[in-house]
Amino acid sequence: MSPEFRKRLITVTAGGVLALAAVLVQWHEGKLYKLYKLYKLYKLYKLYKLYKLYKLYKLYRDGGGVLTVCHGHTGKDVTQGEIYSEEECNELMKRDL
Repeated sequence: MSPEFRKRLITVTAGGVLALAAVLVQWHEGKLYKLYKLYKLYKLYKLYKLYKLYKLYKLYRDGGGVLTVCHGHTGKDVTQGEIYSEEECNELMKRDL
């Protein structure tokens, strides 16, 4: 794992812990639901930034419901829960062409 990726991962984790601490502190005031929604949005935003920064690709279903990854690659080698780097996606695209 590269030092920069590790640093960003630690930052995201620390942000999540702070958000969770804020939820627990505010819970007694009846604001749990609103803070939970904010925490979920924060978590999604941080994940989005990580995916964009490191150009990571996650599995999705195309319009026909077929498991797809990267730039439209399908097949038996596409496995649920995998995250592909840009290099892996380029390699898959070269094999498909």
